[in-house]
Amino acid sequence: MTYIGGDGIPIEKKSVKKVIYGKTWILGSAGADNERSYRFNRMMSGDKRYKVGEDTPDQIINRAIDKYSKSADKFEGAHFLEVNVLNTISYRNKKEEDDELKIDKFDEGDFHSFVLASNYPSMSLWKVDIFGNLRPPDRDEIETEFLEYIVIGSGADTVRKYMGSSIESDRIIPMEIDISKAIDIAVDALHKAEKDIFTGFPMDLIVLTASEVESYGERINETITRAERDEIKKIKENYKAK
Repeated sequence: MTYIGGDGIPIEKKSVKKVIYGKTWILGSAGADNERSYRFNRMMSGDKRYKVGEDTPDQIINRAIDKYSKSADKFEGAHFLEVNVLNTISYRNKKEEDDELKIDKFDEGDFHSFVLASNYPSMSLWKVDIFGNLRPPDRDEIETEFLEYIVIGSGADTVRKYMGSSIESDRIIPMEIDISKAIDIAVDALHKAEKDIFTGFPMDLIVLTASEVESYGERINETITRAERDEIKKIKENYKAK
């Protein structure tokens, strides 16, 4: 749950998913939530009330990938134009606020970056930076040629340390990773990041393969809710009149 206010002041509580998906893609976000990011999130989730233009979310994603695939860094403009627009407007709004408060500071965490995974036209992974550029995993950051991953957000440093130490100690062996092990790694990494005050729960889990995208977030949350309800029922039994 995220407080959203056009001027940065918490005035309303809305449910915001940090990970959304379509037929061939998954998009995970990091950055300070505000009204603009909420509208972007709803647009990319297929909410017609927030639709801009005629393109569907799938078409928007595929267009960004096509721009990258055809020319990569030679393309003169943002691969993911909608992200560029999101952060351009967010910057203008924040600049006005900072000018009023006499703050002269650019904090990248105030804007939105993303992790994009897609099986169109083939299995691929990118970071979408705040300017809308698609960038493949940084080999210097990963420190192994046998595994690709990207981490973003306030808990990123914690996750990088966990991944680095796990690979170095052979707790994670890149050549042996399958989907099941990848899920274990992702879940363990998220729990490691829990110490960060801005890393929120409940957990969302979406799996992308070469042929499909499957979301398990609601299933996990329903299981947690059911277990909580059952446990409370058991606790209440201890206090029933005899």
